[in-house]
Amino acid sequence: MPVSATILERVVAKASNPATILVVDDEEAIRLLLSEVLTEAGYRVLEAPDASGALTVVVSNARLDLLITDIGLPGGMDGHRLAALARQMREDLAIVLISGHGEIARDQQSGHDMHLLRKPFLMEELTSTVSHLLSGAV
Repeated sequence: MPVSATILERVVAKASNPATILVVDDEEAIRLLLSEVLTEAGYRVLEAPDASGALTVVVSNARLDLLITDIGLPGGMDGHRLAALARQMREDLAIVLISGHGEIARDQQSGHDMHLLRKPFLMEELTSTVSHLLSGAV
């Protein structure tokens, strides 16, 4: 099969069966921006403003391929704990932690396969990370 046909098949498969991403951030403007960028990149995006809302999605039967969560969340559960609980419930769930603070270093020692993005980051960095993580899941 020619290379161009292989690429076309992947694009068609992605468009007809887009990966589902859950974006969790208490800052609405950031959550909406990330959702818009990911939707334009061809993904199905769900949103939650906090860990409680995110866990509702995680425990549901909804398809979920990737969790993107801010580390600093309101309500008593931070992004580290949310990611750990989500991974317990969905072992194959890809996870990206984002933060503008120094909390990121904590997860680098957790042993989990979680990717870290420091704010501010370029949207191209986000979409590249997401594409890389989902390349085996889509």
